[in-house]
Amino acid sequence: MTDGGLLVVDASIVGGLIAPHRVEDPLFDIVLDRSLHAPVFLHVEAANVVWKSASFGGETWAIAAGRLAQIESLPIRLHADRPLARQAFELAHTLAHPVYDCLYLALALDLDAQVLTRDRRFAAAAEAAYPGRVRALG
Repeated sequence: MTDGGLLVVDASIVGGLIAPHRVEDPLFDIVLDRSLHAPVFLHVEAANVVWKSASFGGETWAIAAGRLAQIESLPIRLHADRPLARQAFELAHTLAHPVYDCLYLALALDLDAQVLTRDRRFAAAAEAAYPGRVRALG
């Protein structure tokens, strides 16, 4: 796998890019000067995370809408998910893990990049079949 500065990020990561973080959080050092990529599905998944936060986490709709706008403005190159769907489906079968997470892995394989996530279950599922392709943060 070549780095080339490419990094595929999922919704668990983009949420962290807009939330206030402690100085010692490694996320910002990892993504600094990297070319960030994601399937277009990222915005649907991020919108759902923000919706949950507003619906069940006590966040106001105005704050949630602002967070979603921040996510939409992040410098992430989006890739069509339709060309990735078949491979994500096959990866989901191989890894016994949901297709929507496997979209990120399919994109990483296509770009010869690494996925960055906070989803340890997904990272563990991918590690056996694709060592080093998915990196989990705290």
